[in-house]
Order: sequence, then structure tokens, then C-alpha cells
Amino acid sequence: MTEKKKLTPDEALARAQKFSEAYTNRGPYKFFPEPEIVLEVQKGLAANEVANGYRYCP
Repeated sequence: MTEKKKLTPDEALARAQKFSEAYTNRGPYKFFPEPEIVLEVQKGLAANEVANGYRYCP
């Protein structure tokens, strides 16, 4: 079994942003109207992916 490459925080944030943008584009969902709140949630997803290997909801 191949071990997953550990992501840097910047890589994980880029992945969380791409994921959340795709998610909102696919469905009836929209981002919260305050961009700084959206960024904090994305940072939480990224931190969880770095720490646990998965983007658990913050």
C-alpha cells in the first residue's frame, strides 16, 4: 500500500478552496456572504486534512 504524501498547509488550503467552490457550483448552495468567514471555514477544512488526512467539517 502506498503512503499518502503529507500536504503542506498551502496545498491543503488550495484543495479545500477548490472543493468548496466545486461543491457550491454543483448544487443549490451558496457561500456565506462574508468572504472572511468562508476563508476561515476553508482554513479549518485544510487544517483537518493536514492533521488527519481528511477534510472533516471544522
